[in-house]
Amino acid sequence: MLHPELRPLFAQFNELIAHARAEGLSYTPEATRAALDGLRQFYSDGPQLAKVEDGTLAGVPARLYHPQPEQALPVVLYLHGGGHMCGSVELYDPMCRKLAEAAQCAVVSVEYRRSPEAPYPLGLDDCDAALQALDNGWDGVALGSERMVAGDSAGGALCASLVQRDRQRGDGRIRRQMLIYPSLDYTQSLPSCHQFGRGYLLEAEKIAWYFDQYFQQQEDRVACSPLFDTFTATYPQTLVITAGLDPLQDEGMHYHRQLVRAGALSEHHHFADMPHAFMNLEQFIPERCEQLYTLLARFIQGDSPNQCAAINPVKSHCDATT
Repeated sequence: MLHPELRPLFAQFNELIAHARAEGLSYTPEATRAALDGLRQFYSDGPQLAKVEDGTLAGVPARLYHPQPEQALPVVLYLHGGGHMCGSVELYDPMCRKLAEAAQCAVVSVEYRRSPEAPYPLGLDDCDAALQALDNGWDGVALGSERMVAGDSAGGALCASLVQRDRQRGDGRIRRQMLIYPSLDYTQSLPSCHQFGRGYLLEAEKIAWYFDQYFQQQEDRVACSPLFDTFTATYPQTLVITAGLDPLQDEGMHYHRQLVRAGALSEHHHFADMPHAFMNLEQFIPERCEQLYTLLARFIQGDSPNQCAAINPVKSHCDATT
């Protein structure tokens, strides 16, 4: 059941969606980007940090968040959500600030190219280039050697795809990944995509439209989906966050289960009363967002999955093999 503080907001969302559907209005990148940007009113500014700086990594724009520039803290490459079409470093600035402070880590947020202007795999190529360029450091700050990736929704897809590339090359750069209600199945084949495909902000037909803008060259969507990778015990340690009213929830759960079956280390937390994109709705559910940042911080700081505890009504599945 949807968190009570979100019910009035979702009633408004659904009324607007029904009106647009009745009017026969079609999706456009401009309107869709504006809609996601509009969620900015629902979350607070992030904390002040010792260093926040724009720069480039292999020519890709990025922003560094560092709470202690003189210390070589672990580095998290953050890839924002938005269906591969929306979102930006600026929109996700508060989230990256909160993550850097909560986990006492350096966060590098990537301004990757977006569809439809830059279809698959250009945005993924940008993220890959930025990840590899981190080996050269960032001028004027200390960075630790451990590399992690984190992302929400389509950003989670980019993270998991980077892990695939990293493993294929045998690089081993990525030690941990954090997938926040990730999009991992470009075929929309799992039940939750249809069960929660209307009425909960992210709709199944909108997801299909996003994917059509992203894949413009008849790509094999099964091969492109991280969910259908060959899983092994050599996968990096993984944290999967899912939401109970999200059409993408089955993808995250299935990904986690496959990692565990393969002998990899994976931790799963399920926010049962939350929709997709709940970290963008902090004003209404601050306690859930605080729980999310706490989970991310513990994972970044190296707490064992076996040490995690369920936070009601968050369900935790802490499966590990050694």
